[in-house]
Amino acid sequence: MDNHKLVIRRTFNASPEQLFRAWTEPAAMRMWKAPEGLETPAVEVDLRVGGTYAVTMRQMDSGALHVARGVYKEIDPPRRLVFTWAWDSEMPGIDGFTQETQVTVELLPTAGGNTDLVLTHELFANMEAKASHEQGWASTLNKLERFVAAPSPSR
Repeated sequence: MDNHKLVIRRTFNASPEQLFRAWTEPAAMRMWKAPEGLETPAVEVDLRVGGTYAVTMRQMDSGALHVARGVYKEIDPPRRLVFTWAWDSEMPGIDGFTQETQVTVELLPTAGGNTDLVLTHELFANMEAKASHEQGWASTLNKLERFVAAPSPSR
């Protein structure tokens, strides 16, 4: 078992196509791509292999900004997305927080019209960085679940 690899599985009441758009379209990403207590004022996406992205998150209580950015390694709509992940600044008390890691998002359709999302985040410097990201992703995926459940004429 790799202690520096995080795997989260979740079932969403949404199609793979809907979830893939949520992960790749800036307007959609601004609605959910940050843990609870943070908002996402800016997202930049160059969706192509070798293209980059940047997600700016702002803490709602302090206004502090945190930017995650990376490079798209694999894009296979609507099934799979692989990208690097690195923070622009350290998190107090967590060594290795800015080390580049890799995220793989797999979207697997189920028989009932739902989608199983498997998020694998790996290459963490240590267990503290992994634990911090595990909490962040769990909270962020809660927001994604609410986002895809909300009625919208564009979905």
